[in-house]
Amino acid sequence: MEQPSREDGHERTKPLPTYKSSQLESELSDPWKKAGKNRMIVYTPEVLRSALHNAIGKAELDDVKLCVDRGASLEWRDEGDGCGMSSIHLAVCCAAPMHKKLEVIDWLINEKVELDCIDYMESTPLHCAAALGEPEVVTRLLKAGANPRSWDAESLTPLHLAANNGHLAAARALTSNWAPVDESDIEPEELEDPKLCHPKEKDKARREGSKRVATSGTNLYIARRGTALHVCAAADRLHVARHLIEEAGADVLSSAGPQQGTPLHIAARCGHKDICLLLLHNGAEVDARDAYGETPLMRGVEVLPLTPPSAARLSEMLHADDTLVALEGERAAVCGIK
Repeated sequence: MEQPSREDGHERTKPLPTYKSSQLESELSDPWKKAGKNRMIVYTPEVLRSALHNAIGKAELDDVKLCVDRGASLEWRDEGDGCGMSSIHLAVCCAAPMHKKLEVIDWLINEKVELDCIDYMESTPLHCAAALGEPEVVTRLLKAGANPRSWDAESLTPLHLAANNGHLAAARALTSNWAPVDESDIEPEELEDPKLCHPKEKDKARREGSKRVATSGTNLYIARRGTALHVCAAADRLHVARHLIEEAGADVLSSAGPQQGTPLHIAARCGHKDICLLLLHNGAEVDARDAYGETPLMRGVEVLPLTPPSAARLSEMLHADDTLVALEGERAAVCGIK
């Protein structure tokens, strides 16, 4: 490139700057950069880690490879607000276009990274992919050997998270790869002893160390709700619930929910008519009793503003509420209501 001349006739002695295709490559090729007043900056492992994680977050595979060539480790974790995410966690959670994300994930899988590694909430990359509802990523991880039965700190499986967020395609990818359909996040001692379902008893159990709890400062995904079908009943995820029942064989009579309740108990309490009808049409029992002897119909009545009800007033409210009408159409007589 021709150098411009100065007014005094002398040519410039300082060449014009040239730029390489990759800014990251340019910076990493000069580890002793001058900044400010002759201050030297050394590319420490901390700096390399930031560069690596930024490259993964943008799904720039060439930059990821360059960082690794310069000494970055794929085992390094995000120690900041990322809650201890590994490289594969960050690749799954990045907001890049899907084709670029899958390129990075495939490369990381080929590099033999640990697929069932956990972050500070004990979530695996598969938990993250299920929560985001990305079936392509879920399938990639499962085919590479990720465990669909893994639990996080709150005993939730990836299927719980897909169901809670209404991600049908992700839920189908999980169930078609042997994800446990009837796994409950309620711990065995709670199912055996209904008293542990009471908040005060839960707090006491946590203090005594008999409960698993998340690391201090972490956020919980959802409240304890039982199986994935219980989660659908609570969150009104009709399409996922239909898939779990009709295609994956979920147990509509499961009493693994809070207070040993069935999915119908949960749906009635939340006032989700369509879920109630789906469960009833697939064999749910309207007179099933939970740990406190309550039926789904009784749970449904709880959502109504009872002020003190006469028989006529109660009947009027039942017919005014679509959810209870759905239940009443089955066997409401068990509660003495005609």
